[in-house]
Amino acid sequence: MSADHISGNSSVLQQRKQLYGPNAALSYDQPLNIVRGQGCYLYDEAGKEYLDCVNNVTHVGHGNERVTAAIASQLCQVNTNSRYLNGQLTAYCQELTDTLPDSLKVSTQQERCKMLFV
Repeated sequence: MSADHISGNSSVLQQRKQLYGPNAALSYDQPLNIVRGQGCYLYDEAGKEYLDCVNNVTHVGHGNERVTAAIASQLCQVNTNSRYLNGQLTAYCQELTDTLPDSLKVSTQQERCKMLFV
């Protein structure tokens, strides 16, 4: 690892400590400074490639055009959370539960909450 590489990471690390807060952990003794992702790979500021086996996007990949388009479309309509009623949320929940095998399908609200949030 070059001295410039370590120096750049140190600067970003210092800024993060000052601005982001201590409750979000970093991985590795010398944290990676990831600047982009494509498919199943992440890339640091020097262009080094890392297979991403950790983040939540490994099942669809970084920069997946179909997922990006769907997110952009939804953000253009409304960007909120589940505190408010929105038919898209219930449609998504129905679509998701429709993919479950019969052995996992539930019929009552209480069973559904246990399944989704436990």
